[in-house]
Amino acid sequence: MSATVDFTAFAPIDDLFRELLAVSLTGVILYTPMCDAAGEEIIDFKFEYLNPAAQRMMRMPERPTLTHHGQWPHSREHGTFDFHVDAYVTGEPRAYNINYQADGYDNYYCLAARRVGDALLVSFTDTADQPRSPVELALRASQAAEKAARADAEGQRQRFYEVLMQLPAHVALHEGPEQRFTLVNPHYQRLAPGRNLVGQPIREAWPELVDQGILDVLDRVYETGEPFVANALPVRADFTRTGRLEQVYYNFFFLALRDAEGQINGVLNFSYDVTDLVRARQQVEQLNQDLEARVAERSAELVATAQRQAHEREAFYQIFEQTPALIALLREPGHRYEYVNPAYQALFPGRRLRGLDAADAVPELAAQGFVALLDQVYQTGDTYYGAEQAFSWAPVEGEPPRTYYFNFTYQAYREAGEIAGVSIFAFDVTAPVLARQR
Repeated sequence: MSATVDFTAFAPIDDLFRELLAVSLTGVILYTPMCDAAGEEIIDFKFEYLNPAAQRMMRMPERPTLTHHGQWPHSREHGTFDFHVDAYVTGEPRAYNINYQADGYDNYYCLAARRVGDALLVSFTDTADQPRSPVELALRASQAAEKAARADAEGQRQRFYEVLMQLPAHVALHEGPEQRFTLVNPHYQRLAPGRNLVGQPIREAWPELVDQGILDVLDRVYETGEPFVANALPVRADFTRTGRLEQVYYNFFFLALRDAEGQINGVLNFSYDVTDLVRARQQVEQLNQDLEARVAERSAELVATAQRQAHEREAFYQIFEQTPALIALLREPGHRYEYVNPAYQALFPGRRLRGLDAADAVPELAAQGFVALLDQVYQTGDTYYGAEQAFSWAPVEGEPPRTYYFNFTYQAYREAGEIAGVSIFAFDVTAPVLARQR
């Protein structure tokens, strides 16, 4: 048997303990528990003492005024608080290893805890001042790359979210078989004043649509994944919630949304009101009918001419109705194309747009003053509304330039409060403009 060392033979035990703590390369903390009002549950720990090594590693004084939770607000999530409670309550020595990446810390820690009377003694080491192993360096590089990728993805998501929320069209997201609203942009929300649509199944939010077939189409997109496009679709809805159905017309686009595993989990509902355009067409049709009635007694040539003109006008209106919205997202002062939808790209077949500045990708924009308008919106933040504005370009190389007319908005979008670029939302109104001119 080995003899027990009598430490008091060398120095008083208090002096030995104090000097041991002073020279230790391991951090040592002395806690006392803090209980709830009933005195039954430990809710926090109070710092009573930190040895010099702990003071250095934690950048704190010998007797901090903060509590354990005050210093590490996320300790419950990482399991360290429960580790301390378990060591104190059971009275058994405990050990715990953790890579703590929160509250300003980013290190690997080895913890050991033991209850001493009414206090808890914790010793710990970290790797902050030790050379990193190749495995740890590789792990940290991987974590940094993952963090950067998440930040980039979140930035992209935020930009698209802001554009969706600012578009002058009705945008909503539905999730699950019940097609519950998870997002509606302000333009869509105006259809339901005073009601919170988020969280409601669409059949409960719009019961009047149940028998009109449009909700069955949403279900089919969710089940099959096939997109749905419709132009000037008639819908009867009670927007005022007075029990009176209003006849309106919409262009619809439904797109299935998928999760990270590729499974369908929702549907994008993108639509815009074309009621005024449909009614204008109906008025033209009525005018055409009146015209035909008035010239019925004239010669067959005059009747044929009037009918041909009516058909031409109708063709222009049909072309206008079926033209999809054009969307583009430009970034930074050079107006670099970051995103264009297929309808926008279809204006310039064979041209590369994404990744190029607007003036380089489409020189006609600069020549006709549209890049100057983009500069103005980017610099001032004021939205520009273009009404029936002409634009000429050669859709296919070798063909002569053509002139089209657009209603469009140039709208600045922001990141962290600063203007980051300009979004474009446009409709081709060439048909009605030419019809009116004729």
